Amino acid sequence: MNGRLLHLEGDALVEDLADTAIGGVDGLAFLDGVLYVNNVQTGDLYRIEMADGAVSGYTTLTLDRALEGPDGMRTAADGSGLYVAENAAGRVSKITIDGDSGSVETVGQGNWISATAIAEVGGQLYVIDTQFPSMGAEGAADIPFNAMAVAGGM
Repeated sequence: MNGRLLHLEGDALVEDLADTAIGGVDGLAFLDGVLYVNNVQTGDLYRIEMADGAVSGYTTLTLDRALEGPDGMRTAADGSGLYVAENAAGRVSKITIDGDSGSVETVGQGNWISATAIAEVGGQLYVIDTQFPSMGAEGAADIPFNAMAVAGGM
């Protein structure tokens, strides 16, 4: 799987970075003006390096706990870190960044089938449980996707 970062320029997609080592990049979020992306396959978190307005590389952050299937990622409304939906673990975690390291704290654990997206609305965290494992060949899920409040989140 190719690891690529793209941006939209007018109507065209422009490739900023291509590296098979980051194949599986998925969730992305900006924190303090810096772009972070996660890798749903490896559990890694990357800081995207910028120079003169262009991507110049990336740094793999060292986390104090492994991420399991990190998917959707959002910046905390107060700017204190990144929330990530870990679909392989059925949990939502908050990552606090300090240089090239990150501290991972579980903020919610649920009986979710496939938590793939996260949002913070009105001071409440929500996870989207996408039901991917129940999708048939036609791409339709047998049961509905759900937006669920994260108990104890934040």
